[in-house]
Amino acid sequence: MPVTTGSDVIINMQWESALADGAEADADPFVPGGNAVMDTNEVTNNGTRIYLPASNRAFDIKPGTFEGAWAISFDLTSPWFLRAILGSPTTVDNGDGTYTHTYDGDPEPFQLLEGYEGAGVERGVAGCIAQNVTVDPTVDEDTARVTMEGFFVDDGYDTPASLTSQAEISKSVLGYEHATLSLDGTEEKIVRDASLSLSANTRPYDGFGQRTSIDYFVGAFEPTIDYTKVEDDPSPTLDDVYGASGSVGTPSTKPLTLPFDNGETGSATNEIEFGCSLTFPESRSEDGAGDSDAALEQTLNRIIGDVVVDATNGNATAV
Repeated sequence: MPVTTGSDVIINMQWESALADGAEADADPFVPGGNAVMDTNEVTNNGTRIYLPASNRAFDIKPGTFEGAWAISFDLTSPWFLRAILGSPTTVDNGDGTYTHTYDGDPEPFQLLEGYEGAGVERGVAGCIAQNVTVDPTVDEDTARVTMEGFFVDDGYDTPASLTSQAEISKSVLGYEHATLSLDGTEEKIVRDASLSLSANTRPYDGFGQRTSIDYFVGAFEPTIDYTKVEDDPSPTLDDVYGASGSVGTPSTKPLTLPFDNGETGSATNEIEFGCSLTFPESRSEDGAGDSDAALEQTLNRIIGDVVVDATNGNATAV
């Protein structure tokens, strides 16, 4: 019998009614995107050795706070994963067979269902909370990759189990060719890559009575974006970063949008637009000057005040 591989494990997400309180009513398991991989799935018991005076040998080990860490990466496909970092969406019927789901809130809990097909074991990684989500379109990759990471507060498994079926993908995979990036309403030209980070600064919250966390804390929302583009005339970017023409002044904020559009219409539409308000020019770097074998490129980092995502597709109800 061959060794078990990653392809022998089912991976699904499912929204919870409350933190580690079981699945939400009518919440179907779903896969967040194509080529989904569990990059981190770690538990720590935080054991502490207990010693007696006059001995350097522990006579007991006490378990501490249970800590779970998870990370999953996948191709940008459907928008449903956004609820993990931006909360439940509001939905508007566009009247043309499409619906727009707007995400603009705080992280909500979910569970990860892992089905080990060979052993017939289903593991429920419960009380998952996202701490950070990054979206990375780049011309060096065929697909835009999404990475989600965070913590979980409980874990369990059933064996033997009737495994939850592997959910399928119903949306087209999105890549750099479906993306544009615009600053203050003007499209940036020859953008090579971008990395949008949505950080919610969440953390587990502990209390008396149990060694698993009882709730979670949502801190300041601190999104950022980095992107690299080919440089022709550096003056517009320098004026933006400096806040003045030809000298150092006071930079101002500008809106930025990063939309993905598969180019289809009706129920086949798959559009996800990241609308970033109050973006501030934090830094700029230049590479390639004097190198005849390299393009002259500039990498820009912008601090973002807020991000609202509008996802348009043929689903009348968000998953």
